[in-house]
Amino acid sequence: MITADPHVLSTRLERTTGFLHTLETKGKECKTHVVADDVTSDTLRDLLYNELRFGVRTLIFVANCFLLPRVYLALKDYRNLMPNTIGLIGFDNTEWTNFSSPTVTTIVQPAYDEGYQAALILIDSLKGTNEQIPNQILKCSVNWNESTKQHN
Repeated sequence: MITADPHVLSTRLERTTGFLHTLETKGKECKTHVVADDVTSDTLRDLLYNELRFGVRTLIFVANCFLLPRVYLALKDYRNLMPNTIGLIGFDNTEWTNFSSPTVTTIVQPAYDEGYQAALILIDSLKGTNEQIPNQILKCSVNWNESTKQHN
């Protein structure tokens, strides 16, 4: 997993914790790399070069939408290994991930629904009616693409 500091934002912490918990329940190992928000693709390329073990299937989960394009660029020399040896999955970025080659699998957040629910909660709070549940979990979807193999 490649992530910016998860302790800076609650959403980062929730994503990384959820990912690690899921891997733990599946009995899978994970190495986490916390990188600076301004990390470059060149630095990421060096990091990945030192981590990737060819012949060992590896999934790279990028927990932050702003890091996904940088990681994708860092993997330029290894794209021919997707999805059989290297898998890549990240958040959102559907404006370019469907046009890349290979296309990149992404977890898509329901942004419209999030905004709609936030507006309902705000209006409810202003009215003082307390009808809306302030903490909700909205279902994301996965845009399966060429950078990963889908396993059940």
